[in-house]
Amino acid sequence: MAPPPAEADMWPDGVVPMCFQAPAEADGWARAKVMDAAAAWEAVARVEFDIRADCAGSPTSGPGRRIPIRIDHDPELFASASHLGVNLVRGGTITLNAEYLVTNRICGRRGSVGREGCFYADALHELGHALGFSHDHVSPRAPDCVARMSTPEPEVADETYYDAASIMNYCNPERWKGQLSPADVCSIRAAYGDPLGQRPTRASCYAMTGARERT
Repeated sequence: MAPPPAEADMWPDGVVPMCFQAPAEADGWARAKVMDAAAAWEAVARVEFDIRADCAGSPTSGPGRRIPIRIDHDPELFASASHLGVNLVRGGTITLNAEYLVTNRICGRRGSVGREGCFYADALHELGHALGFSHDHVSPRAPDCVARMSTPEPEVADETYYDAASIMNYCNPERWKGQLSPADVCSIRAAYGDPLGQRPTRASCYAMTGARERT
């Protein structure tokens, strides 16, 4: 994972209010995968995804707004988070895609991971953004992977933190397996605490990736 987020991006109480936008009956499997991804983060850190079954009736702006989780069916659309962390309450949305024809070798019917596995990995990644985390591949230590070349994110010249195994790293060919790396776990715990409230230092998470904390 990218290093622990800035305090301004974090949820003060670790609770992320969300809801499923216009849930379709056929997407029940996808909503279940989102809940599984939320549980994976909750199992390693003091965070809670408060996800309602439907956004209907929730405020669309102002206090009480929940972050919509939109599930699309578009083979050309990639999953995305419009903002990071608590900034999502300002009109942000999480978009997930239930179709992966463009990455058929991995996520298609005959793919090595399959549609549901890829959807889970994407949900785990996007919920990481909802917690306030950015991408590892903005570090100059990252390889020149295709995703980095196509993303509008600029390289952060002084960011030495780079976790090759992170779920937040598009340069990680294993991320479709949907697993948090040891440094991912350290980073989320440094931000929000472990389930018992204990926090490793940011510096210790940097050290796990062979880097030094930015000052």
